[in-house]
Amino acid sequence: QAAFAEQKLQSALDNGQDMQEGNKKVLKAQISQGIAVGPTGYTETSYVALQDALKKAETVSKDRWAQQEDIDAAVTAIKTAVKELKEK
Repeated sequence: QAAFAEQKLQSALDNGQDMQEGNKKVLKAQISQGIAVGPTGYTETSYVALQDALKKAETVSKDRWAQQEDIDAAVTAIKTAVKELKEK
């Protein structure tokens, strides 16, 4: 992980980007809402898709150097997974 972070930092410096931590308030709220959805009443496939989106979002949430576009993509993935939950 350290090598990955170093690579992201170097890439940002090479491209003249300012490395700032993105705003994760919306992401954290979306993760909480996603976690609140229980498996009862939904197909396994659609619920697994939500769990995958949540797992990826948690990774982005913990990434100190996550860019805003990555954060926004994680939020969108959770919203999409929730919307696409299929009832049994």
